Amino acid sequence: MHTGARFRGPVDDTMTLGFRSLIWISTALGLLGGCDTVSAERVLEPDTKLRPLPQPLKSAHTDRGSLLEAEPLERALEALTSAIRRGDASVEIEVLELRAAPERLVLQVADRATPGRVLQWEYSRGEVKEPSVVELRGAGKLDENLFPIESVYLKAIPRLCAIAVDHVDPQDGRVSHLIVRRNLPFSQDVRFRLFVDSPRRSGLLDANRFGHPLLG
Repeated sequence: MHTGARFRGPVDDTMTLGFRSLIWISTALGLLGGCDTVSAERVLEPDTKLRPLPQPLKSAHTDRGSLLEAEPLERALEALTSAIRRGDASVEIEVLELRAAPERLVLQVADRATPGRVLQWEYSRGEVKEPSVVELRGAGKLDENLFPIESVYLKAIPRLCAIAVDHVDPQDGRVSHLIVRRNLPFSQDVRFRLFVDSPRRSGLLDANRFGHPLLG
């Protein structure tokens, strides 16, 4: 596997979170290639039982619209952030990971009421579900893996989906899901990673936190 490539073949997303909930193991997939010398000790291992996302997609078109499209995504983010802040707009949301699929949006955020704890919030079928506690394992430090939700240009997601499909398979490609998190252990950069499925080929697109594709 060539970690420098931005688009690759099929990705096994059943391995230990790959880019997953508290921090993926650097040797698992080499997901976000880089040359930074950040210590691997910063990487934490997540509990693999918490998040089965992504699941096989029945249709990209639902009654409420795909959560990878602008308006449904905006509604979902507003619902999740409002629930997390509990009506206090001044509360800063520190994110460990964001995962989105056409029918589901997941935010893993630091619990402001309990230092050192991460809660997973999910939006699906037009509703916010009750949060669950994310089990964190490993020697990494939580603070080094968090980032403010406002530091990432999430409005770029629909455009990035179109770019990803265009590069992988403009005819039959389709974004199955995407992940936003820090690029540890290679760097502290926050990145998007989009996964494109197609009957002919599958591939990936990485982008920086401003929504600029990293085509390499």
